[in-house]
Amino acid sequence: MVAESPTPAVTPVGKVFTRVGRGLYVRIDVSTMERREAPRAPSMGGSVGAGGVRTNRRNEVDNRVVALVKDFDSYVAKFDREVPFQRKGQWEYHRRTIDRRRELGSVDRALDDPFFLASLYQTLGAWGVGRRGSNLIGQAEFGAALRAHRATLVEFGGLSIEDPSLEIADVGDVLSSLCENLGIVDNISKIVPGSKTLHHLLPDLVPPLDRQWSGLFFMWQPSEPQKAHGRIFIDAFSRLAGVAREVQPSRLIDHRWNTSSSKVLDNALIGYCKGELEKPSRSSIAEGSASSTFFEKGNVMSGEVSLRRRRRFFFRRR
Repeated sequence: MVAESPTPAVTPVGKVFTRVGRGLYVRIDVSTMERREAPRAPSMGGSVGAGGVRTNRRNEVDNRVVALVKDFDSYVAKFDREVPFQRKGQWEYHRRTIDRRRELGSVDRALDDPFFLASLYQTLGAWGVGRRGSNLIGQAEFGAALRAHRATLVEFGGLSIEDPSLEIADVGDVLSSLCENLGIVDNISKIVPGSKTLHHLLPDLVPPLDRQWSGLFFMWQPSEPQKAHGRIFIDAFSRLAGVAREVQPSRLIDHRWNTSSSKVLDNALIGYCKGELEKPSRSSIAEGSASSTFFEKGNVMSGEVSLRRRRRFFFRRR
């Protein structure tokens, strides 16, 4: 059966096919994924009656994406000069995990590799998953939770975010559901731990998302990671896939932080935020630990914001 919508009919054995590229269809095991309503057209949020604010947010993010594409290499270079992640293990564990994933050659083999799984678990801890209200399952259960989604992960293992034939909307929708249903945390918000995990399993496809930098760039509201997971994930993935098609980030992969196409995208986004927007406070640098209210330069939502408010950051437990 071919999936013609994000919620296709399910066969008796719980399998459907969805188109993810030109002439390429993958089989999805929906028995391990929650059924969801078809997503509405990507929107940057806002309550009913706040159409002007919602449009302003969308337009502002559109402008940021255009600027990111235009000076992409310079923003990657800025990240390289001002890497914000200096806590012990953040780079070392990540580098080791990605290198092991490359050595294994496939996500199928990675799911059965004790070294890779242990390294990924350690990386997630260094990247803030399991800290400050984030509850990561035990390491003994971690591998089994991921293997429960083996079929979908294997089908997506050969996809690249910079492939011009990638069916962005369909892939984004499946990844959003997968991110939400990995079963590795019991947080209400799963976009941060889910995307960071998928990033290491599918490094050429899934960028790691967080509240501090992704949230700042895409202007997430504080409650959106909990209440609008699907919408903000699909919106961020779709926009970054569009950037990838334009700039082909794989050409900038190196032996430092630029470990994959999707990480190069993430690094450029961070470089943009550091150069063009207000930085998060020092206390929010630990990934996944906090969320600012995004009082950046030229914030079109808040208009003229007082200096006192611009200095304040509100933090939420994930």
